[in-house]
Amino acid sequence: MLLSVEEISVHFPRRDHPDTRILGRRWLSSSPKTAKKSQTPNASILQRLSLTVDKNDFLAILGPSGSGKTTLLRTIAGLTIPNSGRIVLNGTDITFEPPHRRDVSLVFQNGGWYDHLTVEQHFEFDGLSRDAVRRSLLQLGLIDAAGQQPVELSGGQAQRLAIGRALTRNRSVLLLDEPLSQLDQSIRESLRQRLRSIHAQGHTLVYVTHDQTDAMLLATKIAVLHCGSIQQMGPPKELFEAPNHRCVAEMLGQPQMQFFDVHLSLTDRSKLVANAIENAMLNGLSPQNSEPRMQIGIRPGAWQITELTTPTEKKPGQHRIGFAASFIEERYMGHQRLLQFQVPHSAMPTILILDHWTNSPSRLMPGTQYEIFAHLVDLHWFDPETGDRIPSVGGQPPSSNPC
Repeated sequence: MLLSVEEISVHFPRRDHPDTRILGRRWLSSSPKTAKKSQTPNASILQRLSLTVDKNDFLAILGPSGSGKTTLLRTIAGLTIPNSGRIVLNGTDITFEPPHRRDVSLVFQNGGWYDHLTVEQHFEFDGLSRDAVRRSLLQLGLIDAAGQQPVELSGGQAQRLAIGRALTRNRSVLLLDEPLSQLDQSIRESLRQRLRSIHAQGHTLVYVTHDQTDAMLLATKIAVLHCGSIQQMGPPKELFEAPNHRCVAEMLGQPQMQFFDVHLSLTDRSKLVANAIENAMLNGLSPQNSEPRMQIGIRPGAWQITELTTPTEKKPGQHRIGFAASFIEERYMGHQRLLQFQVPHSAMPTILILDHWTNSPSRLMPGTQYEIFAHLVDLHWFDPETGDRIPSVGGQPPSSNPC
């Protein structure tokens, strides 16, 4: 284990490390943007948060704005002192070590540079040879801006400069705070490849982002940050296929997973499981219904579409749900399309279906009814009060009492 964050808590207002003044950068102290996130003294930004990073991990910390991502990165870097807990790097407690004594390198969202130096001089200042400087400038797409100062650069160019400088340092952990957020798509993909290459060389990276695409494409592990705590951490495939909380399910997947509030009890085994779920989804919530409440989550890519035929009675063992739904509209997305369907005379919202032009009619007519269906194994079950995942067994829905 290379880095261990052990039950750290940070309260508002943050306590910045007093030694940040030696670095001479205003962007090292608390910013007005951060201060606006909370106006309540002693409100928690991070709450007993723990995580571990192994050598050669590429960890993406994924969360919405205001979830504490940047505060966590600042705490690891030494710019913010936690109110409780500790941070251990390479077996040494660095909780109260000043930033310049920590074996980490940090790229801020708004960059970090010297206003009086040109782009080329920044890399020379870091000790690179002239040939190495030229190679770095070519990889970053900054060769034409080599003689310019930071004030003359565009936002994307300035961010590339900050990333490039951080990558030239040989530190145990490279911390990145949304470094690609201001870049255009072509440069963004180029730097993704550069980051993957750096990771393949044995470097350890901790990458903060709100962009699930960056997290899924780059990281070997993702930690979803929710309300100041790590909600779930693991490989991208694990979090996508088995989210342990509704917030994790919402963060991963585009378009987002859809949720259906239902009353559902499976204690009456004379009912067919699929029929029971269909009826619950069609009826929605009702104050007169005393059966337990649940939330069903279905990803748009889990639905399939067929021509509507004469309904046949479901038989035991047919583990799928299906509805006759009216097609509303199609949004063309190249290799896939986003379809909207509405189930008539039901409490169900408009259903979004992500279709890859396979196993479905190629031409859909608005107003025409089709059969849409999803397999039970593709359904996710959540507690509507806590948002926690309710485990299912063998593709079957959970019992009516999740406890």
